Amino acid sequence: MVRNFNTVYYVLKQLLLGKIRLLPIREDTPLNLVPVDTVADAALTVARSDAAEGKAFHLTCPKDQAPTAGELCDAVIAWAEKHLSVRLKRPVFLSLPAFKKAGLTYNQKEDSRKKSSLHNLLMLLPYFYADQVFDRTNTDALCGPYEADWRSYLDTFLTFACRKNFMRQTGQTVFDQAMVRRASRRYPITCYNVTAEGIEAVHGPEVNTRIEKIRNVLWAWGIRKGDRVALTGIN
Repeated sequence: MVRNFNTVYYVLKQLLLGKIRLLPIREDTPLNLVPVDTVADAALTVARSDAAEGKAFHLTCPKDQAPTAGELCDAVIAWAEKHLSVRLKRPVFLSLPAFKKAGLTYNQKEDSRKKSSLHNLLMLLPYFYADQVFDRTNTDALCGPYEADWRSYLDTFLTFACRKNFMRQTGQTVFDQAMVRRASRRYPITCYNVTAEGIEAVHGPEVNTRIEKIRNVLWAWGIRKGDRVALTGIN
C-alpha cells in the first residue's frame, strides 16, 4: 500500500498545514498529476504487449487534462474547508524562473544537509519549471485514451492520505502527533469548551492531561486496542 507522498504532494501537505503563502510559479502552470494505479495498469499492458517492443511510452497526463497550479490549490482549499473545517488562505502565485536554476544548483550539492521545509521546496523547484509536454501517441494507441479526471479522485486521495499520516511532522501516528502539537510551547494551542456555565479556555497541555486520564480509566476497565467504545453526550 502506498504511504509515501512526495513531489507535488509535499507542497499540498504544506498548503494544508497553512505553511505556504507564496508559490514561485505561474498560476496557470500545468501539473502532471496521474493516479499510480493508472500508471501501473498502463505499464502492465505495455509489458505484456509484443507491439510495444522498441517504442517509448509516456504514462503521463495529457496537458489539456492536467490541473493547473491554481486549480489544484483551489480544490485543496475547498476540500480542507469541507472535510477538515479549516479555512486556508489562497497562496500568492509569483513566477520566478531564476528559482529553477537555483533548485538545479541546490540539487547538485552533497545530500548531507539538514532536511527542512526550505530544503524540500528547493529540491522540488525544477519540477515546477520543467514545462514539458510528452507525446502520448504510442500510449493512447496501445492502452487507449487517458480517462482519469483529477477532480474525480482528488477528494479520495486527500482523504486516504490524511488517514495514512499524510500531514505528520514526526514518525508518530496522527494521534500521537496531535498530542505533540498540543504540548508545543513554540506554537501554543488553546481549546474552548462551551458549557452551560459559559466558555472554558483549556490550554493544549491540559487537554493532553485530560486525555491521559480518560485513557488510564479505559485501560483500568480492561479496554484494549481494537475494542469498540460508544460515546454518548448532549448534542
